[in-house]
Amino acid sequence: QEAMTIMSGSGVSIQVAAEEAGARYNVATDTITGMRSPLQGITGVTNQAAAQGGADPETDAELVNRLYAFLQKPATSGNIHHYEQWALECPGVSAAKVSAGDQAGSVEVLIAGSGMQPVDEEVKNACAAYIETQRPIGATVTVKSAAANTIGVTATVTLAGTAALEDIVKRFRERLAGYFADIAFTANPVSYNRILYILMDVDGVKEVTGLLVNGGQANIQNAENQTPVVGEVEINGQSFDTEIR
Repeated sequence: QEAMTIMSGSGVSIQVAAEEAGARYNVATDTITGMRSPLQGITGVTNQAAAQGGADPETDAELVNRLYAFLQKPATSGNIHHYEQWALECPGVSAAKVSAGDQAGSVEVLIAGSGMQPVDEEVKNACAAYIETQRPIGATVTVKSAAANTIGVTATVTLAGTAALEDIVKRFRERLAGYFADIAFTANPVSYNRILYILMDVDGVKEVTGLLVNGGQANIQNAENQTPVVGEVEINGQSFDTEIR
């Protein structure tokens, strides 16, 4: 991102950016360890901090939801809907929940990224900075990232027809993520029975036994600052008394 001269025997810190957009480029510390075209004299490369700020492009469904929110929630004079709209205008923000803070004139904005995942510090700070340019005079605004309430699922299914277990798991994860997105930022718990229904409704599943959600058979409550996200999904498939992993 900038020109830099490296003196013999010393190192430099330089700002870099991914060539393409996407959350997958938010790599961990010490992940970048080489150069595409090595330069003579450079003995080592590393990223001493995790990369941040990468966001996946907005999906069609997320765009439609944002449009409906814009039409159904009139934003005027710095009301709650106005803060929600400002937050959603920021790259990397796919959902927002706005509430009054503890002090008079204070506002709290809770945000989440694509798939209702928590956002990193760069996205959060950029959202806060943008809202500062839009908010009414006198308001004190705090922007926070939603915390992940990771939901893991294990089950055994009886397969119907020729459906591949890998395809069943993929479709189940997609539908589960959609359900979680629907209840995010609401008072609704993650319903055990709803997850059972979603798995039963996947093409190729004839029967479900031993379904566990986070190791149990009960609803999972979300804290006020949490959004449910899909964790580890382990499904064993049985067909004609033959177990498939």
